[in-house]
Amino acid sequence: MGRFVLHFILFILLILVVAGYPVYKFFGWDTVKVLVHSFLVFFFITLGAFILSTYKTKQAKDSLRYYLASIGIKMLIALIYFLAMLKSYAGFEWQFTLSFLSAYFLCTGFELYYLLSNLRQNSDAPNDAEN
Repeated sequence: MGRFVLHFILFILLILVVAGYPVYKFFGWDTVKVLVHSFLVFFFITLGAFILSTYKTKQAKDSLRYYLASIGIKMLIALIYFLAMLKSYAGFEWQFTLSFLSAYFLCTGFELYYLLSNLRQNSDAPNDAEN
């Protein structure tokens, strides 16, 4: 859990630093604030979904069901957030939509990569059921 949070924070900071300057240079400071806001929201949503999926994975054999439920909950919260915030960013709809989609897909991709790497490590461990 601690490794995920540390790697996720570093990933988000790297993305914001790499993407923040060109966005600031071409679109201005208001668009950078929209980008940072979207990434912060998705940081907490992804962290909650990861905690839900890993907590349930350790307790049950239906880990795929819990992972898909966490992704579904994350998608529902993201859709509610998108519809609510779209009205408040009048004049920045395209910038908000692009930052929303980039934050959603990058955070979901990082979570999926991390969960699959943990799954691969767990599958390489010896299985006591065969003995």
